[in-house]
Amino acid sequence: DLSVVQVTAQLGLLGAMMDALVNVTFGLADTDLDGTISRSEASAFAKAHLRETSPFGQTLGLRGGQGELAEAAVSAGVERVFSACDADKSGGIDKDEAKQCRRQLYAMLEELVAEDAQNAAGAQPNAAGASGW
Repeated sequence: DLSVVQVTAQLGLLGAMMDALVNVTFGLADTDLDGTISRSEASAFAKAHLRETSPFGQTLGLRGGQGELAEAAVSAGVERVFSACDADKSGGIDKDEAKQCRRQLYAMLEELVAEDAQNAAGAQPNAAGASGW
């Protein structure tokens, strides 16, 4: 889970771990295999894989939170990712853009896991219903 990434960072291997995370994400999200992740692919990826019952979600350490992300949270998260990562404003994020933006993506994943833990503890999500990871 993300705690493994944190330990890896302490060992000086964060770049390699984040590259592996980008590669796994592309393998799961780039369903048309065109080398970029579109907004619709990103939304489908979030709905399918950023949940505690998915193997990817379990790897990230998602536990006890929402079974599914709310549509508003998915839309907000996708827009946040594209705003941070689609450097050429092409409407798709390629691997190079994702690797350049990996620290922002990691921070967004940390927020998602933290919010998931709050939800599991019975805390109320923010006013939007989710962080928009």
